[in-house]
Amino acid sequence: MNICFLIRYLGIGGAEKQLIELAKGLRAKGHEITVLVYREGGQLEQCLSDTGISLVILEKRGKSLLRFLFALIREIRILSPDILHSYLHLSNCLAISAKPFINKKTKIVCGIRSAYIDIKQYGWQDRLIYTVASFLSRFADLVIYNSYAARTYASSRGFSDTKAIVIHNGFDTSLFYPDSVARDTIRKEWNVLPKECLIGLIGRFDYMKDHSTFLRAAALVQQVRAYVKFICIGHGNPDYLASLNRLIHSFGLNSQVLLIPPRNDMRAVYNGIDVLCSSSLGESLSNVIGEAMACGKLCVVTDVGDSAYLVGQTGVVVPPSDPDALANGLLEVMSKLDSHHSRQAMDRICSKFSLTKLIDMTEKKLYSLLEK
Repeated sequence: MNICFLIRYLGIGGAEKQLIELAKGLRAKGHEITVLVYREGGQLEQCLSDTGISLVILEKRGKSLLRFLFALIREIRILSPDILHSYLHLSNCLAISAKPFINKKTKIVCGIRSAYIDIKQYGWQDRLIYTVASFLSRFADLVIYNSYAARTYASSRGFSDTKAIVIHNGFDTSLFYPDSVARDTIRKEWNVLPKECLIGLIGRFDYMKDHSTFLRAAALVQQVRAYVKFICIGHGNPDYLASLNRLIHSFGLNSQVLLIPPRNDMRAVYNGIDVLCSSSLGESLSNVIGEAMACGKLCVVTDVGDSAYLVGQTGVVVPPSDPDALANGLLEVMSKLDSHHSRQAMDRICSKFSLTKLIDMTEKKLYSLLEK
């Protein structure tokens, strides 16, 4: 198959990582792969080097989506792919809008990777894109969700469900695995003592990740548990980050909480923590949770998206926006930090959420689509 992927930018993010892994996996199976991005400079672009995957920079400048759409149409006409697989709402809108002007053999596959979105927290442009994406979804040849929750939520918001399927994220266990050397190195860098339990929240600094509930739970945990620290790793709005710093100071957690920017050595990060916490108000299927489990980490997650399905019986699931429940969940998991429970988390990822499963299921669905 000749497959083109379309995404805004190859920066560090869950959707971007999954696209890269899927593209590489399909290329390794002999398919011709091209990745189209609006602009260059994404940190993940280097992951495509020496893979045989073509990267095309469409160079969207300014705010003229119409001009950009014409550029996309020209490129698709040249490439004439069997599949145009877009990721996220704006790219889905553009791919479907291009459909009448490209080769009829090209099938449009949309990727939707968000379950709950509090659209009121975003600007009018994002709200408009979401509305348009909902309307246009009926014209796609296939819509792939990465969670059951995402499919259910989108359907309730007007997205067409007639051509929808669910393929969960896949996790590379050759990249994410227990690594004691990396653990020791990064904990020394962070000045975390061997006897200290380190609880981590990894994700962008954004309202949807609900860091404030995490910090409130941290304040409760440190009142009853000695030798515990907390770390938040991500990027995002400086104003949001400043508000977190004020909250940390108000709780007297300055010496217990670390706020640090994103890193490239994520295996070391996962191995450096003892417990992974996801306090999100909304997720679809979290890469962070799956990658941490692949490294043998137990997780405490809010009951959003498919997070409960992802952790299964290996972690603790609590309601969102509930600091008391989150604190109790963290304390419960901290009592289970042993090799047996660690192995259970790893086995669940290997058996149900492997990267191989993601690649094989996607390939099968794309072949089926072309046969129709």
